[in-house]
Amino acid sequence: MRQRLLSAAVGLLLVLLILLGFYNISFLFVVSALGALAVYELLDAVKLTRERPLTLLACLAAAAIPFSTHRNIYSHETIALTLYVFLLLLYLLVRHEQVKIKEICYALVVSLLVPFAFSTMIFMREKYPEDGLFYLCLILIGSWVADAGAYFVGTFLGKHKLCPSISPNKTVEGAVGALASNMAGMVLAGLVYQYLTPGGEGLELSYLNLALIGLMCAVVSILGDLTASVIKRQSGIKDYGKIIPGHGGIMDRCDSLLFVAPFFYLIIRYLPIVLR
Repeated sequence: MRQRLLSAAVGLLLVLLILLGFYNISFLFVVSALGALAVYELLDAVKLTRERPLTLLACLAAAAIPFSTHRNIYSHETIALTLYVFLLLLYLLVRHEQVKIKEICYALVVSLLVPFAFSTMIFMREKYPEDGLFYLCLILIGSWVADAGAYFVGTFLGKHKLCPSISPNKTVEGAVGALASNMAGMVLAGLVYQYLTPGGEGLELSYLNLALIGLMCAVVSILGDLTASVIKRQSGIKDYGKIIPGHGGIMDRCDSLLFVAPFFYLIIRYLPIVLR
């Protein structure tokens, strides 16, 4: 517990630094690094890192994708994607005795979906320049507050298993804690943004939509966590990595974020929070 709390404190400090650089190009590099590390861990989970050239190619592709949202740096996504697929197929031809097509497909899927999911945080900045930082905070709340609520409520009150065949430690009580804490966290963030942020007093926020989005993000967060647990269970591993003491790897900490970020980006169009 002590190690988890210490790692969480360090993580919060890093998140603060990321938020401060949200409108700078440094944010692109952070998202790029997160995507590449997550893809490496997913490849390592299925022992594909034995193929070093394939791992390098997939991680480079994952690192490049966030920059495709920055038109001044990278504007030939279709050509790059075609070339990437061509190189993967060429690798399969060269290493067909050692590498299976399903492994190439797995590498392709994770190296595209993972960085694109992370990149929705950049899309948020581009689409909502005035409120993008607030929305990023809501994404982090929707992912990590739900996880924290599920952990603490499940630890102290959990009795009924949620999905014992996938994740034995998750409980129904923990899931309820995730839902409640996420809704409360979203509403609290809205109050802080409206009344404690300079210039926020003139904003009109929909707290009903905030609560609904918090509820839905909690469900999506749980699904993301369970999906990552399925991959670990089928791969026979306990954690994706050891980069975060007490938590595991990037995927152990950001699995729900990969689901919540794109979901939030889509749902905010239909359930607006800031009414301008």
